[in-house]
Amino acid sequence: MITATRPGTQSGHIYVSTAATYDDNLDFIAIERAVNGDKPVGITTAELAEAARILDSRGFGLTEISRRTGVSAYCLTVWRDHGWNPDAAPKRQPAPCGTPGGYRRHHRRGESACTACRAAHSADERVKSAARAARKHQATEANQEAAPC
Repeated sequence: MITATRPGTQSGHIYVSTAATYDDNLDFIAIERAVNGDKPVGITTAELAEAARILDSRGFGLTEISRRTGVSAYCLTVWRDHGWNPDAAPKRQPAPCGTPGGYRRHHRRGESACTACRAAHSADERVKSAARAARKHQATEANQEAAPC
């Protein structure tokens, strides 16, 4: 039988648990599978963070940790900066009113957009429309110049 070792591992398979399989809302079997690149269905964010912490402590880089756990390198960086606590990561702030993003936020929620958001959306659409017209005009001029007489 031929055995393969994944890049970055010394012994091939990384063992996480000893006799315990579950503790403090963490499933060690799921963590062990994630650490070895076999992300199980239904793994929690806390278990993914623990798997990433284990891989980081063993000297794996963010790219390899991301490949094994399926978590983006950006998310892993945020988790690492917050002590591998995925709940402590800063949450994204909703777009403020008076911006095109605010208009889209109203639209996603099924709300009527406020006056400031409608004005921002209209201005944004005018800019986009003018840019499209300018590109179309440039393409037309280029085609006319390139056409043989």
